[in-house]
Amino acid sequence: MLAASLVLATGLTSVLLRPLRRLTAQAAPLASADFVGRVGTVASAFVDEVSGRIQLDDGGAGLILEARALPPDQPLRGQRVVLLAYDPAAHTYQVALSPHSQGV
Repeated sequence: MLAASLVLATGLTSVLLRPLRRLTAQAAPLASADFVGRVGTVASAFVDEVSGRIQLDDGGAGLILEARALPPDQPLRGQRVVLLAYDPAAHTYQVALSPHSQGV
């Protein structure tokens, strides 16, 4: 009896929820290159041509991204940077200090 009730309830729930699928947002995921041009904050001690991480506010939980900065730039923790380019081979972003960067 319990098993039959479970099967019936599952089927009924499925039928009732199908029309609601169209109401849920089906946003397409962003590609890595879509973040180019956005501003992030240095999360590691610094960013240089070898290593570094930045935090990017994506409207959700946020993202931690691998980043590289060309000399003479070496942004420090807490400074704002602009994502200039994405390197798909290394999975890193080239960044530069934002004109509105805040000091540490």
